[in-house]
Amino acid sequence: MDKEGSKWYLKSDMIKHLNIMLSSFKKYVGEDISTRMTPEEQEQLKKCLTPESLAEFYYNCSIALVSHDGTPSKGADPIFNYGNKFALEKFGYNIDEWCKLPSKYSAEQKEQTERDILLKETEEKGFAKEYNMRRISKTGDIFYAKECIVWNLINDNEQLVGQAATF
Repeated sequence: MDKEGSKWYLKSDMIKHLNIMLSSFKKYVGEDISTRMTPEEQEQLKKCLTPESLAEFYYNCSIALVSHDGTPSKGADPIFNYGNKFALEKFGYNIDEWCKLPSKYSAEQKEQTERDILLKETEEKGFAKEYNMRRISKTGDIFYAKECIVWNLINDNEQLVGQAATF
């Protein structure tokens, strides 16, 4: 993917993808994702007037934002295609590694069945809310993604193009 070393999240395809993530969250969850942020961040967000400043803000915010390019019904293992700074640091990957990683590897082997059930439920219902999930970093460290929300990503043509999560 060769995104390392640049502000890859400011590229037009990534800005478009972020917009899909944000609009899909609002559609399925019924609120703006910024409600999960600190009041200070919510104030900062009001000053973001361009697509680039929004992309910069969400890349650097205090909540994790990740997505992958598939859903359980599409068969193959979904691959991560977005991770903001918080998420990348939590999981211990750079963006190039992240965008080659099947998302199932964000969970321990013994947790993958539960993860698969969650993703299938999300695909069917549009989102799943307030899960506390045990996750694993690149180095094998275990951490908890608390109050996690997982939702479907829908493009402008109302096609299901993946799923995203925040914690």
